[in-house]
Amino acid sequence: MPSRERHEISRAVLSPRPAPRKTDDVVVMAQEALASAALGWQDRAEKLAESNTRLKNRLAEVEDAHRKSLTVVKNVPALPNNHVFTKQLVDENHALRQETRALQRRLMQVCLLHGR
Repeated sequence: MPSRERHEISRAVLSPRPAPRKTDDVVVMAQEALASAALGWQDRAEKLAESNTRLKNRLAEVEDAHRKSLTVVKNVPALPNNHVFTKQLVDENHALRQETRALQRRLMQVCLLHGR
C-alpha cells in the first residue's frame, strides 16, 4: 500500500498544468479580439499617416505653384491681347487659391482624424 500512495502523490506532482477552466476559452477569445482590434487600428493609423504625408506634399506643390504664379501683372493696354492674358492669370490665381484652401481643409480633417 505505501507504494500505491507514493505513486498517486508523484502523479499529482508531475501534472504540468491545472485542468482547463470554462472561462479559459472566453479569456483566449477576448485576447484574440483585442489583438485583432489593435492591428486594425495600427493599419488604419498607418494609412492615415500615409494619406497625411501625400496631402502635405500635394499642398506644398500647390502652394509653390501659387507662389510662382503671383507675378506682378502690369496693365499695358498697348500690348496685343493683354486683357486676355491678364484675365487668364487672374483666373489661374483664383483656381490655385481654391485648390490650396481645399487641400488645407482636407489636411486638417486628416489631422483631426489621426489625432495630431
